[in-house]
This record gives sequence, structure tokens and C-alpha cells, in this order.
Amino acid sequence: MKTTFSLLLTATMLFAISGEIGAEAAAPRPTMNKVESQADENMNSPELRRNGMSLELLGRGLLYSFNYDYLLNDNLALGAGVSHYSISSGNASAGAWILPVYANYYLTQGTHRWFTTAGANLIFASGNVGTEDKVSGSGVAGVLGAGYEYRGDSGFLFRAAPYVFVGKTSGAWLGVSFGYTI
Repeated sequence: MKTTFSLLLTATMLFAISGEIGAEAAAPRPTMNKVESQADENMNSPELRRNGMSLELLGRGLLYSFNYDYLLNDNLALGAGVSHYSISSGNASAGAWILPVYANYYLTQGTHRWFTTAGANLIFASGNVGTEDKVSGSGVAGVLGAGYEYRGDSGFLFRAAPYVFVGKTSGAWLGVSFGYTI
């Protein structure tokens, strides 16, 4: 499982890097003086808000997660999140932390963007019955998905994506995120 996740994440990163290098090499560069070049860059490529904070309902963290991601460049973002669950009844209680870590690769540019995502959920759980029987454990589940993102100039962030969880059991899940970018 760890090997599969490592290979998938490495392949995604290499694909992102090779796409940028190929696009830079293939793009023709018009001849402009320095003032025209700077004006052209300022008009055609507004500064992206690189830091994104969001609440994802359903999605990677199952019922919810608070996520932070950072755009390394126009095509690649790395992120992490957190969600916590606890339940108790009588003398029994249980709790779990889910920490999603992920990379998003953007297939398109602009305000409306399509992306693919790969990552893992790090799961830490514990529970007890009475004062004697205590149990704890941890695990990892791979997460793959693809979706749509709206990253507005005002800072509003919206994402919707179906995910596939891969671990001892597998399943599909849909997530919707609302947040803000700075």
C-alpha cells in the first residue's frame, strides 16, 4: 500500500514538472522591449492567491475536514487537513483523528479550473470500555480523485470532487469545499 501510494504521488509530481518544462520549451517567445513585457505579464497573468483555507463537507475527511493548501505554481498545490470524531455511551468511548495530506494537479488555468488529486488519509483511533480495556491503532488509506475548483479574484474558494478511497476496503465518496484564498 505504501509503495503504491509513493509511486502514484511521485508519478503525479513528475507529470506536473514535465508538463511545465515542456510548455516553457514549446511556447514561442515574442520579441518585446522590457516595458511591454512587464505590462503584458501584469495584464494577462494576475497574481494567484496561493494560500487556500477551506471546510470540506464529506470528502477526504469523511464527514468534514478543515484543509489548508498552498499553490507551488499555477499547476500544483500541496495540502493537508484535519478532522476529529468522538463518541461515547455509558462507560465506553472512542475517538479518531483523520489527517488528509494531498497534492492537486490543475489541468486548466484561470478562475474555473479542473484538477486531479492524489493523497492519503492518516488515521489515528483509540477507545476504551470502562477503565481496563483500552485499544488504539493507526492506519493509512489512499485517496484519488478529480474535480472542479472555482478560485475567485475576491478570495472565494469552491471545490467539488468525487474521491476513491483505497485501503483494506475501498469506496467512492463526494466532497464539497467552501473556503477563502489569500
